[in-house]
Order: sequence, then structure tokens, then C-alpha cells
Amino acid sequence: MERELAYSIDIQSAYIQPALIEDSSGKKSPRGIQRFSWKHYALFAAMSLLVACDIKSDLKEPIVAAIPEVVEPTPVSLPLVALSINPYDYCPPITESSNVISKVLSGTPVPKEAVVRPVQTPQKNVDILKDEIDTFSVIAENIKSENPVSASKVKAMIMPIGYSPEEIKTNIPKLVRFLDWAYEDIAIEFPYLDISVPLSVDHVQQLASFTDKAKAEKLIRKINRMSPIDISVFVINTPQFLGTTYWGEEGKLSYALVSGQGASSKAATVHEIGHGLWLSDGYKDHSLAYQIPNEALFPNIESLPQYVKEAYLKQQPPIVATGGICSKYGENVPIFTFYNRDDDELNIMKAKTSSDKQIEITLKEGKKVFDPVQIAIMNQRAKELLAAR
Repeated sequence: MERELAYSIDIQSAYIQPALIEDSSGKKSPRGIQRFSWKHYALFAAMSLLVACDIKSDLKEPIVAAIPEVVEPTPVSLPLVALSINPYDYCPPITESSNVISKVLSGTPVPKEAVVRPVQTPQKNVDILKDEIDTFSVIAENIKSENPVSASKVKAMIMPIGYSPEEIKTNIPKLVRFLDWAYEDIAIEFPYLDISVPLSVDHVQQLASFTDKAKAEKLIRKINRMSPIDISVFVINTPQFLGTTYWGEEGKLSYALVSGQGASSKAATVHEIGHGLWLSDGYKDHSLAYQIPNEALFPNIESLPQYVKEAYLKQQPPIVATGGICSKYGENVPIFTFYNRDDDELNIMKAKTSSDKQIEITLKEGKKVFDPVQIAIMNQRAKELLAAR
């Protein structure tokens, strides 16, 4: 403003005061404006226009909307990798010699074995059009919690299969306390049913599935009418090692099937709930080709799903080579992960197997079983699930 105001005063003094001219005798006298040449008039018009613009801008400054800057991830220089002669391939093609799990995940039909069948109690005068889910008696009082219920946390409902009421009282609260401990940094809680649900389960090795998926979904909807369910966790009373999660499609809920017995049953439950919150596996296994790229295994940052990129930008974790490749991207394409590989045995999603005892020791030492990127992803997923209720 000081510069513009001084400039306006200069204009006033130059054009309001009459000019002085010198006659033949050397005497100076005022010269009227009417004797200005055309050049003076042109200059006067131009400078007057500038004054008007200055005055207008002084009266009201224009409002300019701030355009938010679009932040894109900068290209990341991945570490140089010297591959071994025969690097581990996370993504081999499915062949006759592939393991059973890889075949199942690729859609190849594989015979299943029964895990558990609910005891059928003969009932008289039951409508033949109704199944055991319709006649299954469950009320809101059957839903228990070890902690005060929070409206700001997602609910992973624990539903026992094949347990007696006494076995539920002995085992399920212990599992819930273990889950609370492992998930203390995540906005999630674990209510549970104090009765077993009448569902049949089959398996192929550790992959479990419902004999009748439609009945399972019908049960989830039935319980959901009494209490919100974001993830359903079916705990099966069997020593057979099981751990499988089905990500819910649009309008459907995710659910996990896990064994309730064994030295790794609680750790497996922690792992599968992580899948329900969008985490992927990061251990060495030939069945992971369909999951890559994810937050645990990826060929480059650009290939990551958007929700992983967002967590990466927030956390800025170090990137290290796994030493393996993924042949589905081409020959000798190295695979990377976040954080130090030495910590993978402590990470519930990157360790091939974790015992309950190992996880308990890790937590007692004040360490985490999830890394910061995984925690960020799960909390973001929790927010989305709460918003979708």
C-alpha cells in the first residue's frame, strides 16, 4: 500500500498543478492545461486509469480460493538386490505337483473332510421348511463381553462351534483376553456367544469352510439384528489346525474359521482377524500368488493397493528385499517388504507359524505382533466399518 499511495500522490502533483513556461524575455508564467499537447492528454488518460485501478483494488481486495495441493507419492528408489541362483518364488504357476492349498486357492476342486457336525436334537412339530438356523434359539442375553462395550470400536463376534456351555465358560473368555492384549492398538473389541451355533464345518488341511455357506450367512444376519457384527469369528472345538478368513463382498460380512484347541490356536485367531481387517500374509508360501501385491510383499510401491499406499505415506517405513521373487511379474522380479526382516518372526502376519507361547512372550516384553503400517491399515479399516453401519 505504501508504494501505491506514493505513486498516486505523484500523479496528483504532476497533473493538477499547472505547468510553468518561459517566454522570450526569460520570464516564467503558468501554462493552462488547455495548452497540453496530445501527448500530455494520452499520458494523463493512461495514468488516470492506473489511479482508478489502484483505488478499486484498495477498496476491495479480490478473494482467491486456495487450491489444495495434490500430494502424490514420490518415486521410491528400491534397494539394489543381488538375487541368489535359485531365489524363492512366491508366485509359481499351479501344476499337478503344486501343494493342495495352492490348488484350492486357484479354484481346483479338492475333496474335503468333515471337521465337526452339530448334534441334531429330534424335534416334534417343526416346520419342514425351516432349518436349524431358523429354529436356533439365541437372544441378546447370550451375547457376553469381557469389557465395557464401546460404540467407537468395531466388533469381532466370537461364535463357538461344538462346545458345551461349560467348555465355553472355561475357554472363550481366555481367548478374548488374549485377543484384547494382541489388539490393544486397534479400535476393536470381542463380544462372544455363550452358546454354540449349529453349523457344520469341512476342511482341506488348514483351509476350513462351512458345509452350507448360506446357513452361516443366515446366522450372521440373525445375530446382527441383536448386536452389530463387523467380523464374525467361528471358533471350532477341534485339535485340527485350522485358519481361514473369507473377506466379505459388498453388503456381506467377513468371517473367519479357526480351531479352538492346540498350541497355536490363539495365535491363529489373532492372525485370521488381521485378515478380516485387510491384512495379508507375508511368509514364504507358494499359495500367496493371488495376494501379491500387499502390505507385506510387493514388487514396487506403485503396484500397492491404495489403502496400503496411504499407510505407507503416513508411516514412511524402510523398504527391504525379501530375497524372493514373484514370477507372475516376469523373470527374476524381486519382492520387497516393509521393515527389518529380522523382526518377521515376531510379526503375526509374516511368521509362517507362531505358537501361543511365542506371542505371549512377545507381548510381555512390550513388543508388538503387528508393525506400524499394519496397525494403520487396520485402524483405517475399522473407521470404514463403523461408518458403514
